[in-house]
Amino acid sequence: MENTFTMTEKQINICKNSLEELKVLHLKNQHFYTPVDVYYKPSGDQFKKWALLKCNEHDSEPFEQDIKDAVILRRSKKCPECLSIIQSGNNRIPVSELNARIKSSKNSVIRDKQIVIRYEDHLHNDKNSMVLVKCNLFGHHKKPYPQTAVSIGKNNICPECAKTREYKKKAGENLVEKINNILIEKNSSFSFFGSIDRNDKSIIFYELICKNCGCSEWEREKYVSSVKCKVCYPNDTIGESRVIKYLNFLKLTFKKQKKFPGMKNEKELKCDFFIPKLNLIIEFDGHQHYYPVDYFKGFKSFKKTIKCDWIKNRYALKNSINILRIPFYEYEDIEKLIDDSIAKIIKGQETCVNDNSLLSVYKVNYVSIIVTKRIKFKKRFEANKKIS
Repeated sequence: MENTFTMTEKQINICKNSLEELKVLHLKNQHFYTPVDVYYKPSGDQFKKWALLKCNEHDSEPFEQDIKDAVILRRSKKCPECLSIIQSGNNRIPVSELNARIKSSKNSVIRDKQIVIRYEDHLHNDKNSMVLVKCNLFGHHKKPYPQTAVSIGKNNICPECAKTREYKKKAGENLVEKINNILIEKNSSFSFFGSIDRNDKSIIFYELICKNCGCSEWEREKYVSSVKCKVCYPNDTIGESRVIKYLNFLKLTFKKQKKFPGMKNEKELKCDFFIPKLNLIIEFDGHQHYYPVDYFKGFKSFKKTIKCDWIKNRYALKNSINILRIPFYEYEDIEKLIDDSIAKIIKGQETCVNDNSLLSVYKVNYVSIIVTKRIKFKKRFEANKKIS
């Protein structure tokens, strides 16, 4: 059957996509017909989409059908042979055969839980196409649901099972060895003994045990390398905690989250530590100061962090305050960096700031300059880690 209407390029692309989707749908459900073409035809003041179908069971000419009817997966009266079957009422697949298909299904959820109860004549014009299916799982068995007879035993599952997504859950046990390796390499303050759970969105969480206090922290895989114990370090990062420990060892009086008058961006900014005796600010810069981190709200937050760092640096220089920035990759040398800074201050020297070379070129594009440099740094840093 030839379509004489000339379609636009947009309509042609839409029809191509619809044809592919229809082919997949019919093949997946082993439907009676094979889609040959999809096209638009004028219908009054609008255009209507039609499908050209060929019957797989009968040697008849391809026939047109409204695209909405074509996706319903039932016998069509447009095929003469199928019409006679519909009218005879003898084309129903026996319920016993449908249940046999369920028992032989490759999908364990379907095989173990589903059973066909009966045909439902009132659900469709084609009285032979719809059946009522029950899920045997407790709580679901009270809600039978309709399904096309031709799709029984395939991929259709109970709507209640679909809500829980149990059939798609990723086995967290497969990641136990991976979690232990992450802790060994990147976060030695925790142990993991295989305890796993999921939240209401089926996201896997792992129970990590603090080696210091024995308390547990539940965390996702992506944050295992950076998590800290909220009992041992209630408000501090791992780096900040190490700074605190060393300043206490040196018996230096310091203030945490110190504010200075006039040092603000959108709000007043806080410095990690301030040692009045040495007129020294200490900032520990974690990963989020060097590249975007999802946990800290990604790229937008990264740019804001960079700008706040610059404001603190500029304020310190303008007000003759010493400032020490400790990057995360020098975590193991925190004590040495603090000692060196104190020695310089005692000798009357100002502590150098890591980004001092960029402070004199502050313009509108300052943030993008820092972003570019720090992303390049990240690539070099990761390359060096692989070599070592």
